[in-house]
Amino acid sequence: MALGARSRNGPRRWPWSRRASGGPAASADPAVEAATPAHDAMPPLDPRTALRLRAEASVVDLDDALRASVDELAWARRQLGDTTATSFDPALTGAGAALAGAMTALDAARAVPDTEEEAELLTATLAECRTGAHLLDEAVPELDALRDLRHAVAALRPELVPELARADARATEASGRVTALGDRWPPGGLAGAQLHLHRAHQGLAFAGACMAVLERGPTATVAAHGAGLVRLVEASLTQVDRLLDQVERAPGALELAERASDALLAQARVDRAEAERLGVEPGRTWHFADDTVEWALGEISSQQFDPVTMRRALEESESALHAALTEVRTPDAARRRAEALLPTAAETAGALLHAAEVLVRTRCGAVGVEARIRLAEAHRLFEAGRRLEDPEAGLDLLQRADRLAEQAATLAQQDEASHRDSRRREMAGWDSARETAILLGALVPLGASGWAAVRFGGPGTRTRLHCVLPSDLAPA
Repeated sequence: MALGARSRNGPRRWPWSRRASGGPAASADPAVEAATPAHDAMPPLDPRTALRLRAEASVVDLDDALRASVDELAWARRQLGDTTATSFDPALTGAGAALAGAMTALDAARAVPDTEEEAELLTATLAECRTGAHLLDEAVPELDALRDLRHAVAALRPELVPELARADARATEASGRVTALGDRWPPGGLAGAQLHLHRAHQGLAFAGACMAVLERGPTATVAAHGAGLVRLVEASLTQVDRLLDQVERAPGALELAERASDALLAQARVDRAEAERLGVEPGRTWHFADDTVEWALGEISSQQFDPVTMRRALEESESALHAALTEVRTPDAARRRAEALLPTAAETAGALLHAAEVLVRTRCGAVGVEARIRLAEAHRLFEAGRRLEDPEAGLDLLQRADRLAEQAATLAQQDEASHRDSRRREMAGWDSARETAILLGALVPLGASGWAAVRFGGPGTRTRLHCVLPSDLAPA
């Protein structure tokens, strides 16, 4: 029977919709969810659980501190020049290595729960995080002395005005581009770009409010709070640029997914024909593949389909076909399959990895440890897959990296939604621009102590620059 030829009653639907819930992109580990009691019945934490939570929180804190340090150093290069700023690179490199070691140890600890080895690995995680934090903290006094934000406001303020105008113009152009793309792709394919664009506009609104105080606020207000406002503008613009960069990448990512879908469709036909030639008995795998291809062809003919969703469905069904043929197909046939799929697999995995990275980085005020660990592992597998000369092994690693990146992105989105819902319940007055600044990591809540503008430094020093919200410093 030809691939895609099975008749179907009723409208086509993606065969994945019949699968059990959860799957590779499930929002959280069920074991973790089951082990997390409701807040109204929270028992005292046992020492092992407390150690685990400390290790996870330390990884998140160091990851945020390192990202903030990298971002501020980019602004410091503009102010101080490359030669001076480069002296801080070893601290970032060392902290990055410590963070990688912490994530590796934490991930290994999860494989041996409730053992002495787990405790040792969690302790090693904390030690790596302390090392990374120390390396960043050591560089703080020198950077503060060189940047001296409290006395550099007058010099930095004029440079931020065109930067804000540039970002605003870029956002306007991106809005028009996304609107125009709606004629080619359905809303589902553009949902991520639209949300990034929305966050970018909110980040710009917050940066603009800070800039208004810097430009038109009373002299005493600017003198007292200008350093914090400058950093809020800098950090917000960094994240806005990151969001807009991903919006601008959206058409290319969708086109990559289309090319990958074409390659997967072609390979599915090859696999199906080979199965018939080898006399493999039809089964559920074949029906699943037939249904998927029929659905894909129907979607393509409609001219309004989400290529990312289609690629994932086709990859699942084609992989199932390949698994069923593994024992009967020749090594040469398996190699040809890998060589046919490898180019688009590398492209789409790289695009999805970048998209997941942007999600985690621009939602750092909300994203938890799980998304970060999966993202780090996806990076590792992706780089390893690109280096392998064996096409089959390389394809396997790239596809695993692709799935982990998808999981990281899904988890980041879920963390963002949970964070937003929690903040709405806690905050008496909802301020979208302020909440976006928190989500982007530019503004850090300090509880009763107020707010901090994020800075270069370890988890304990990156919040040293206390600030006041621009809404509380509105110019007269």
